[in-house]
Amino acid sequence: EVAVKEGELAQLAELKLEWQAYRKTLSDVGVRLQKAKADFKDDLVSSLNAFNDQVSGMRTDFLRNAPFDAEVPSAKARELIAEYRGLATAVRTREKEMAAGLNIFSIEPPANKETAQTEKELDLLDQVWTMMDEWNSSVDGWKFGKFKDVDVTEIENVSQQFNKRVTKLGREPGVKGWKVTTSLQERVKAMT
Repeated sequence: EVAVKEGELAQLAELKLEWQAYRKTLSDVGVRLQKAKADFKDDLVSSLNAFNDQVSGMRTDFLRNAPFDAEVPSAKARELIAEYRGLATAVRTREKEMAAGLNIFSIEPPANKETAQTEKELDLLDQVWTMMDEWNSSVDGWKFGKFKDVDVTEIENVSQQFNKRVTKLGREPGVKGWKVTTSLQERVKAMT
């Protein structure tokens, strides 16, 4: 009983065609979305492989160039330790950045034991070099001080305390083979 205008009837006739076009667009977008997801996953896996290579490379470089030798000047050793700490921090940051993408695709993040081992060894190296600096400072004070001011009991006490600390540190796994630790132990034992 209501009169429908000609324009509205024309729009009604076009509605079915518009609906079909809309469904086709949704289908096309779905296909493109699946392709984009696949590309993203491929890029993520590629990034993960590059990350694993970076971690292995950093570990190899650390084992080759870290200040494990007592012949390295203390300032250079400190510089190397700081440099490798920065690299380890960068690896951890990259690891966190990748975690969200890995979770989307339910990919298990790598354990990254190499960086954990490097971080542990950096802490131990820092302790060894700190003790080396403390020992050298103490010895220099004894060597260059006035003979009348030398307190043999103090030297013996300090030497024994250092010997305990160095012996305890020398028991840590991995530290035993380091030349810097061996050198420090020998220097301290020569005074006790």
